Amino acid sequence: MNRYEYDGYVYVRENGTRYKMSWLSSTFKKFLKQNGLRQIRFHDLRHTCATMLRHTGVPMEDIQKFLGHSTITATEGIYAHFDDTRHKATITMLSDYLTDKTDDDEYGNVVRKKKEADKG
Repeated sequence: MNRYEYDGYVYVRENGTRYKMSWLSSTFKKFLKQNGLRQIRFHDLRHTCATMLRHTGVPMEDIQKFLGHSTITATEGIYAHFDDTRHKATITMLSDYLTDKTDDDEYGNVVRKKKEADKG
């Protein structure tokens, strides 16, 4: 026989009662504020974790199982677009443009700036 009504729960108070649904969200919000961090929802950590798993090359099927999604379609619908490895050249070009590593050629196209050694 269970000692407490909520013995099957992962997180309960020492006296065996469960936390209210709002407790985690409000405690997390206070934690972020006390530490000068940007306010996000606690659930956003789940998305961050899944995105980091995807970026490190974890197969989508493993991420699906880890998150507990019933279908791979659900996982792919949320996280498949976060695969920026296919867009590395695009990201590099944008970064170069934003950090002033580009010039305009005679046709108005954006091109990488030539290094001093290349200009001679």
